Amino acid sequence: MKKKIGILLLTTALLLSACGNSTTEMATSSVADSVSEEIAPEAKYVGQMTGAYASDNLYDTADGGTKEEAEAAETEELSDAEAASRKLIRNVDLSVETEDFDTMVSNLEKKVTELEGYIESSSTYNGSNYYGNQSRTANYTLRIPVENLEQFVEQVDNISNIVQKNESVEDVTLTYVDLESHRDALRAEEERLLVLIEQAETVEELLTIENSLTEIRYQLESMESQLRTYENQVNYSTVTVYIEEVMKLTPVVEPGTWEKIQIGFMESIHGVGSGFLSFFIWVAVHIPYLVVWAVALTVIFILLRKRNKKRKQNKNKKTETKEQTVTEQKMENTDGTK
Repeated sequence: MKKKIGILLLTTALLLSACGNSTTEMATSSVADSVSEEIAPEAKYVGQMTGAYASDNLYDTADGGTKEEAEAAETEELSDAEAASRKLIRNVDLSVETEDFDTMVSNLEKKVTELEGYIESSSTYNGSNYYGNQSRTANYTLRIPVENLEQFVEQVDNISNIVQKNESVEDVTLTYVDLESHRDALRAEEERLLVLIEQAETVEELLTIENSLTEIRYQLESMESQLRTYENQVNYSTVTVYIEEVMKLTPVVEPGTWEKIQIGFMESIHGVGSGFLSFFIWVAVHIPYLVVWAVALTVIFILLRKRNKKRKQNKNKKTETKEQTVTEQKMENTDGTK
Protein backbone atom coordinates (compact mmCIF):
# COMPACT_ATOMS: atom_id res chain seq x y z
CA MET A 1 0.00 0.00 0.00
CA LYS A 2 2.84 2.35 0.85
CA LYS A 3 4.49 1.49 -2.46
CA LYS A 4 1.31 2.35 -4.36
CA ILE A 5 1.08 5.67 -2.56
CA GLY A 6 4.73 6.48 -3.38
CA ILE A 7 4.26 5.57 -7.01
CA LEU A 8 1.18 7.82 -7.15
CA LEU A 9 3.06 10.75 -5.61
CA LEU A 10 5.97 10.30 -8.01
CA THR A 11 3.63 10.23 -10.99
CA THR A 12 1.94 13.42 -9.81
CA ALA A 13 5.26 15.19 -9.42
CA LEU A 14 6.31 14.23 -12.92
CA LEU A 15 3.03 15.53 -14.35
CA LEU A 16 3.39 18.82 -12.52
CA SER A 17 6.94 19.20 -13.79
CA ALA A 18 5.83 18.61 -17.38
CA CYS A 19 3.04 21.16 -17.06
CA GLY A 20 5.48 23.72 -15.65
CA ASN A 21 7.83 23.25 -18.58
CA SER A 22 5.02 23.66 -21.10
CA THR A 23 3.82 26.77 -19.28
CA THR A 24 7.33 28.20 -19.33
CA GLU A 25 7.61 27.51 -23.05
CA MET A 26 4.27 29.17 -23.69
CA ALA A 27 5.28 32.22 -21.66
CA THR A 28 8.57 32.37 -23.46
CA SER A 29 6.89 32.12 -26.84
CA SER A 30 4.35 34.88 -25.92
CA VAL A 31 7.17 37.18 -24.80
CA ALA A 32 8.99 36.50 -28.03
CA ASP A 33 5.89 37.27 -30.04
CA SER A 34 5.35 40.56 -28.21
CA VAL A 35 8.96 41.50 -28.72
CA SER A 36 8.71 40.62 -32.39
CA GLU A 37 5.57 42.72 -32.66
CA GLU A 38 7.36 45.68 -31.10
CA ILE A 39 10.39 45.20 -33.31
CA ALA A 40 8.36 44.61 -36.45
CA PRO A 41 7.26 48.29 -36.99
CA GLU A 42 10.83 49.46 -36.60
CA ALA A 43 12.00 46.81 -39.00
CA LYS A 44 9.24 47.82 -41.38
CA TYR A 45 10.24 51.51 -41.05
CA VAL A 46 13.87 50.59 -41.68
CA GLY A 47 12.75 48.64 -44.71
CA GLN A 48 10.80 51.67 -45.96
CA MET A 49 13.78 53.94 -45.40
CA THR A 50 15.97 51.47 -47.24
CA GLY A 51 13.45 51.19 -50.05
CA ALA A 52 13.26 54.98 -50.36
CA TYR A 53 16.55 55.04 -52.14
CA ALA A 54 15.25 52.43 -54.54
CA SER A 55 12.12 54.52 -55.14
CA ASP A 56 14.36 57.54 -55.88
CA ASN A 57 16.10 55.46 -58.47
CA LEU A 58 12.73 54.50 -59.90
CA TYR A 59 11.85 58.21 -60.28
CA ASP A 60 15.09 58.79 -62.06
CA THR A 61 14.84 55.81 -64.38
CA ALA A 62 11.15 55.25 -65.04
CA ASP A 63 9.60 58.74 -65.09
CA GLY A 64 12.66 60.66 -66.16
CA GLY A 65 12.34 63.01 -63.17
CA THR A 66 13.37 63.31 -59.57
CA LYS A 67 11.46 62.83 -56.36
CA GLU A 68 11.42 66.61 -55.80
CA GLU A 69 9.72 67.11 -59.17
CA ALA A 70 7.09 64.52 -58.28
CA GLU A 71 6.44 66.23 -54.95
CA ALA A 72 6.20 69.62 -56.71
CA ALA A 73 3.68 68.17 -59.16
CA GLU A 74 1.64 66.77 -56.28
CA THR A 75 1.74 70.16 -54.50
CA GLU A 76 0.60 71.87 -57.71
CA GLU A 77 -2.31 69.45 -58.00
CA LEU A 78 -3.32 70.23 -54.42
CA SER A 79 -3.09 73.97 -55.05
CA ASP A 80 -5.24 73.58 -58.17
CA ALA A 81 -7.83 71.69 -56.13
CA GLU A 82 -7.82 74.43 -53.47
CA ALA A 83 -8.17 77.13 -56.15
CA ALA A 84 -11.12 75.25 -57.67
CA SER A 85 -12.89 75.23 -54.28
CA ARG A 86 -12.37 78.96 -53.78
CA LYS A 87 -15.16 81.46 -54.28
CA LEU A 88 -13.80 84.13 -56.64
CA ILE A 89 -15.80 87.02 -58.09
CA ARG A 90 -14.33 88.23 -61.38
CA ASN A 91 -15.23 91.60 -62.93
CA VAL A 92 -14.05 92.94 -66.30
CA ASP A 93 -14.42 96.48 -67.68
CA LEU A 94 -13.91 97.01 -71.42
CA SER A 95 -13.78 100.22 -73.46
CA VAL A 96 -13.99 99.47 -77.17
CA GLU A 97 -14.14 101.36 -80.47
CA THR A 98 -15.94 100.47 -83.67
CA GLU A 99 -16.47 102.00 -87.09
CA ASP A 100 -19.75 100.11 -87.59
CA PHE A 101 -21.85 100.74 -84.49
CA ASP A 102 -24.97 98.77 -85.46
CA THR A 103 -23.05 95.64 -86.47
CA MET A 104 -20.94 95.78 -83.33
CA VAL A 105 -23.95 96.00 -81.01
CA SER A 106 -25.75 93.18 -82.86
CA ASN A 107 -22.70 90.89 -82.74
CA LEU A 108 -22.13 91.63 -79.07
CA GLU A 109 -25.66 90.61 -78.13
CA LYS A 110 -25.34 87.43 -80.21
CA LYS A 111 -22.08 86.47 -78.47
CA VAL A 112 -23.70 86.92 -75.07
CA THR A 113 -26.54 84.56 -76.04
CA GLU A 114 -24.18 81.99 -77.57
CA LEU A 115 -22.09 81.83 -74.39
CA GLU A 116 -25.19 81.34 -72.19
CA GLY A 117 -24.96 84.79 -70.60
CA TYR A 118 -27.52 87.54 -70.27
CA ILE A 119 -27.77 91.33 -70.45
CA GLU A 120 -28.30 92.84 -67.02
CA SER A 121 -28.67 96.44 -68.23
CA SER A 122 -27.94 98.55 -71.31
CA SER A 123 -28.17 102.15 -72.51
CA THR A 124 -27.59 103.61 -75.97
CA TYR A 125 -26.93 107.17 -77.09
CA ASN A 126 -27.76 107.66 -80.76
CA GLY A 127 -25.63 110.76 -81.16
CA SER A 128 -26.75 114.19 -82.36
CA ASN A 129 -26.48 115.92 -85.72
CA TYR A 130 -27.33 119.26 -84.13
CA TYR A 131 -23.71 120.37 -84.15
CA GLY A 132 -22.44 117.87 -86.65
CA ASN A 133 -21.53 115.26 -84.01
CA GLN A 134 -22.57 111.83 -85.26
CA SER A 135 -20.75 109.73 -82.63
CA ARG A 136 -22.92 107.08 -81.00
CA THR A 137 -22.17 105.30 -77.73
CA ALA A 138 -23.56 102.42 -75.70
CA ASN A 139 -23.09 100.98 -72.21
CA TYR A 140 -23.70 97.29 -71.48
CA THR A 141 -23.60 95.43 -68.17
CA LEU A 142 -23.36 91.72 -68.98
CA ARG A 143 -23.33 88.53 -66.91
CA ILE A 144 -21.17 85.83 -68.47
CA PRO A 145 -20.55 82.30 -67.07
CA VAL A 146 -17.11 82.29 -65.49
CA GLU A 147 -15.97 79.34 -67.60
CA ASN A 148 -16.77 81.31 -70.79
CA LEU A 149 -15.30 84.64 -69.66
CA GLU A 150 -11.96 84.39 -71.47
CA GLN A 151 -13.66 83.24 -74.67
CA PHE A 152 -16.08 86.17 -74.51
CA VAL A 153 -13.28 88.73 -74.09
CA GLU A 154 -11.45 87.22 -77.07
CA GLN A 155 -14.57 87.43 -79.23
CA VAL A 156 -15.13 91.07 -78.23
CA ASP A 157 -11.54 91.76 -79.25
CA ASN A 158 -12.24 90.15 -82.63
CA ILE A 159 -15.31 92.29 -83.41
CA SER A 160 -14.00 95.62 -82.04
CA ASN A 161 -10.90 97.54 -81.02
CA ILE A 162 -10.29 97.27 -77.26
CA VAL A 163 -8.65 100.50 -76.08
CA GLN A 164 -8.85 99.80 -72.33
CA LYS A 165 -9.32 96.67 -70.22
CA ASN A 166 -9.58 96.44 -66.43
CA GLU A 167 -10.00 93.14 -64.59
CA SER A 168 -10.45 92.51 -60.87
CA VAL A 169 -10.82 89.37 -58.74
CA GLU A 170 -12.39 89.32 -55.27
CA ASP A 171 -11.90 86.30 -53.01
CA VAL A 172 -15.03 85.76 -50.88
CA THR A 173 -14.18 82.22 -49.75
CA LEU A 174 -13.93 83.06 -46.05
CA THR A 175 -17.14 85.10 -46.07
CA TYR A 176 -18.94 82.31 -47.93
CA VAL A 177 -17.72 79.64 -45.48
CA ASP A 178 -18.78 81.79 -42.50
CA LEU A 179 -22.24 82.22 -44.00
CA GLU A 180 -22.53 78.48 -44.59
CA SER A 181 -21.53 77.73 -41.00
CA HIS A 182 -24.03 80.26 -39.69
CA ARG A 183 -26.73 78.81 -41.93
CA ASP A 184 -26.04 75.25 -40.72
CA ALA A 185 -26.18 76.42 -37.10
CA LEU A 186 -29.52 78.11 -37.74
CA ARG A 187 -30.89 74.94 -39.36
CA ALA A 188 -29.85 72.90 -36.34
CA GLU A 189 -31.50 75.43 -34.07
CA GLU A 190 -34.66 75.28 -36.19
CA GLU A 191 -34.83 71.49 -35.85
CA ARG A 192 -34.34 71.74 -32.09
CA LEU A 193 -37.16 74.28 -31.79
CA LEU A 194 -39.46 72.06 -33.85
CA VAL A 195 -38.83 69.25 -31.38
CA LEU A 196 -39.51 71.60 -28.46
CA ILE A 197 -42.83 72.65 -30.02
CA GLU A 198 -44.03 69.06 -29.89
CA GLN A 199 -42.97 68.85 -26.25
CA ALA A 200 -44.56 72.16 -25.17
CA GLU A 201 -47.14 71.74 -22.41
CA THR A 202 -48.52 75.27 -22.04
CA VAL A 203 -49.64 77.96 -24.44
CA GLU A 204 -46.99 80.36 -23.16
CA GLU A 205 -44.22 77.88 -23.90
CA LEU A 206 -45.68 77.29 -27.35
CA LEU A 207 -45.83 81.02 -28.17
CA THR A 208 -42.28 81.62 -26.93
CA ILE A 209 -40.91 78.78 -29.03
CA GLU A 210 -42.85 79.94 -32.11
CA ASN A 211 -41.46 83.47 -31.77
CA SER A 212 -37.94 82.10 -31.55
CA LEU A 213 -38.63 79.86 -34.53
CA THR A 214 -39.87 82.84 -36.57
CA GLU A 215 -36.72 84.81 -35.79
CA ILE A 216 -34.52 81.82 -36.66
CA ARG A 217 -36.30 81.32 -39.98
CA TYR A 218 -35.96 85.02 -40.83
CA GLN A 219 -32.22 84.88 -40.21
CA LEU A 220 -32.00 81.63 -42.16
CA GLU A 221 -33.70 83.18 -45.19
CA SER A 222 -31.29 86.13 -45.01
CA MET A 223 -28.28 83.78 -44.90
CA GLU A 224 -29.56 81.74 -47.83
CA SER A 225 -30.26 84.90 -49.83
CA GLN A 226 -26.71 86.12 -49.29
CA LEU A 227 -25.32 82.72 -50.26
CA ARG A 228 -27.39 82.70 -53.47
CA THR A 229 -26.11 86.19 -54.28
CA TYR A 230 -22.52 85.08 -53.84
CA GLU A 231 -23.14 81.96 -55.90
CA ASN A 232 -24.54 84.07 -58.74
CA GLN A 233 -21.61 86.50 -58.60
CA VAL A 234 -19.11 83.62 -58.54
CA ASN A 235 -20.74 81.61 -61.32
CA TYR A 236 -21.49 84.62 -63.54
CA SER A 237 -18.79 87.25 -64.02
CA THR A 238 -19.84 90.87 -64.49
CA VAL A 239 -18.57 92.42 -67.72
CA THR A 240 -19.08 96.14 -68.40
CA VAL A 241 -18.64 97.15 -72.06
CA TYR A 242 -18.49 100.78 -73.19
CA ILE A 243 -18.83 101.09 -76.98
CA GLU A 244 -17.94 104.24 -78.92
CA GLU A 245 -18.43 104.85 -82.62
CA VAL A 246 -15.38 106.49 -84.23
CA MET A 247 -14.37 107.57 -87.71
CA LYS A 248 -10.96 105.94 -87.32
CA LEU A 249 -9.78 103.26 -84.90
CA THR A 250 -7.03 104.02 -82.42
CA PRO A 251 -3.82 102.20 -83.48
CA VAL A 252 -2.91 99.38 -81.13
CA VAL A 253 0.84 99.54 -81.92
CA GLU A 254 2.71 102.72 -80.99
CA PRO A 255 3.53 104.51 -84.29
CA GLY A 256 6.95 105.90 -85.19
CA THR A 257 7.93 109.56 -85.47
CA TRP A 258 7.14 109.92 -89.19
CA GLU A 259 3.87 108.03 -88.75
CA LYS A 260 2.93 110.31 -85.84
CA ILE A 261 3.55 113.37 -88.08
CA GLN A 262 1.40 111.92 -90.85
CA ILE A 263 -1.36 110.95 -88.45
CA GLY A 264 -1.27 114.37 -86.77
CA PHE A 265 -1.33 116.21 -90.12
CA MET A 266 -4.26 114.16 -91.38
CA GLU A 267 -6.10 114.67 -88.09
CA SER A 268 -5.54 118.44 -88.36
CA ILE A 269 -6.97 118.50 -91.89
CA HIS A 270 -9.87 116.39 -90.73
CA GLY A 271 -10.39 118.75 -87.80
CA VAL A 272 -10.43 121.85 -90.05
CA GLY A 273 -12.94 120.21 -92.39
CA SER A 274 -15.07 119.11 -89.46
CA GLY A 275 -14.90 122.66 -88.07
CA PHE A 276 -16.15 124.23 -91.31
CA LEU A 277 -18.84 121.59 -91.61
CA SER A 278 -19.95 122.15 -88.02
CA PHE A 279 -20.03 125.93 -88.57
CA PHE A 280 -22.08 125.54 -91.76
CA ILE A 281 -24.51 123.21 -90.00
CA TRP A 282 -24.73 125.60 -87.05
CA VAL A 283 -25.53 128.52 -89.35
CA ALA A 284 -28.10 126.49 -91.26
CA VAL A 285 -29.76 125.34 -88.04
CA HIS A 286 -29.84 128.85 -86.53
CA ILE A 287 -31.03 130.77 -89.65
CA PRO A 288 -34.40 131.67 -88.09
CA TYR A 289 -32.69 133.11 -85.03
CA LEU A 290 -30.12 134.91 -87.19
CA VAL A 291 -32.89 136.47 -89.35
CA VAL A 292 -34.75 137.70 -86.28
CA TRP A 293 -31.59 139.17 -84.79
CA ALA A 294 -30.63 140.74 -88.14
CA VAL A 295 -34.04 142.43 -88.49
CA ALA A 296 -33.94 143.61 -84.89
CA LEU A 297 -30.42 145.00 -85.26
CA THR A 298 -31.38 146.69 -88.56
CA VAL A 299 -34.39 148.38 -86.99
CA ILE A 300 -32.32 149.51 -84.03
CA PHE A 301 -29.63 150.82 -86.37
CA ILE A 302 -32.20 152.77 -88.43
CA LEU A 303 -33.82 154.27 -85.34
CA LEU A 304 -30.47 155.28 -83.92
CA ARG A 305 -29.46 156.79 -87.24
CA LYS A 306 -32.68 158.81 -87.49
CA ARG A 307 -32.27 159.98 -83.91
CA ASN A 308 -28.71 161.08 -84.52
CA LYS A 309 -29.76 162.81 -87.74
CA LYS A 310 -32.55 164.65 -85.94
CA ARG A 311 -30.19 165.68 -83.18
CA LYS A 312 -27.74 166.95 -85.74
CA GLN A 313 -30.47 168.93 -87.50
CA ASN A 314 -31.63 170.49 -84.22
CA LYS A 315 -28.08 171.35 -83.36
CA ASN A 316 -27.57 173.00 -86.74
CA LYS A 317 -30.78 174.99 -86.34
CA LYS A 318 -29.70 176.21 -82.93
CA THR A 319 -26.33 177.20 -84.33
CA GLU A 320 -27.93 179.08 -87.22
CA THR A 321 -30.37 180.88 -84.88
CA LYS A 322 -27.55 181.85 -82.59
CA GLU A 323 -25.47 183.15 -85.46
CA GLN A 324 -28.46 185.11 -86.81
CA THR A 325 -29.07 186.70 -83.41
CA VAL A 326 -25.44 187.72 -83.12
CA THR A 327 -25.53 189.26 -86.59
CA GLU A 328 -28.67 191.23 -85.80
CA GLN A 329 -27.12 192.57 -82.63
CA LYS A 330 -24.04 193.67 -84.51
CA MET A 331 -26.21 195.44 -87.07
CA GLU A 332 -28.14 197.22 -84.36
CA ASN A 333 -24.94 198.33 -82.69
CA THR A 334 -23.63 199.62 -86.00
CA ASP A 335 -26.81 201.65 -86.71
CA GLY A 336 -26.76 203.16 -83.25
CA THR A 337 -23.18 204.29 -83.65
CA LYS A 338 -23.94 206.05 -86.84
